[in-house]
Amino acid sequence: MTSTNILCCPACSGELQDEGSKQVCSNCGTAYALEEGVPNFVIDNGGIDESEIKEIRELIGTMREMRGENLSVIDRTSLPNRKHTKARYLSELKGLEDLIRKHGDAFKDARVLEFSCGAGRGARIAASLGAREVWMADIVSPPVRYCLDVLKDAFPDTSFQGVVAASDTVPFRDDTFDVLFIYSSAHHYPNLLEFLAKGTQISRNVFIIAEPADLGMWQKILEFFNFSTEYGDATTDRIDEASITDAFKGSNIQVKIRRCNQYFPKWFDPLGNFYPFYRAWFVLLSALDHILPKRWQHSMNIYLTRSK
Repeated sequence: MTSTNILCCPACSGELQDEGSKQVCSNCGTAYALEEGVPNFVIDNGGIDESEIKEIRELIGTMREMRGENLSVIDRTSLPNRKHTKARYLSELKGLEDLIRKHGDAFKDARVLEFSCGAGRGARIAASLGAREVWMADIVSPPVRYCLDVLKDAFPDTSFQGVVAASDTVPFRDDTFDVLFIYSSAHHYPNLLEFLAKGTQISRNVFIIAEPADLGMWQKILEFFNFSTEYGDATTDRIDEASITDAFKGSNIQVKIRRCNQYFPKWFDPLGNFYPFYRAWFVLLSALDHILPKRWQHSMNIYLTRSK
């Protein structure tokens, strides 16, 4: 399937025609710019807050400056706000272990879309699980181009493509992707439920949202002790899982939600590469998975699949 068969006009689903530096919808006539070969489907910033766009651009600028250092692909696709340690890498894997255990095979030889790709962590995970083709989308072009630069070098056997798109300008045809993956970004979407409904149309196998969960009073306790996770500190916005379950009730969409503990205090960072310590810490977290109430468990994977 070519990009022409994958992409469509987000306004009317019409076919797109290449016209030099832009793509034009053959149905409604809307023109979309090509920025260094990356189609841009976000017009006039799409109503996105300028401060958010500035933050993304500054983040990617910082990460590009770090590329001259001797960094692994894991470091280059991880946010630079905290030192990367073995413990933080295991924290990421622990939050995704349910995903990999239950749906890891879905990534093999698959076409995968990571929406809101940021530094490309989800795209890197998809490629490492054997995806043959990975698409990445974000609201501005710098993160998309950054991900293409980093991941094409790290995974030469995987095809990588990118577009600029927002949650309300999704430029993909139905049943295009085997897996749609969002890693810790969906809480930014202004109309989350509308996007989730669209996501179930363009993903034919599984739609996965990995997010921090709503912790209630437990969140205040974590803030007091300065705990954080791969998703950020305890003040990060949270998704209300009940609203998602209610939105798809009575439809042909099956909703499954899994949680686990993924906490790692910032003040443990100096010990993050000391094997006896971080091994003991993650054994403790695994025990807490069976002891603590689910409503206290921070890492949340949401799986949306269509009934056959």
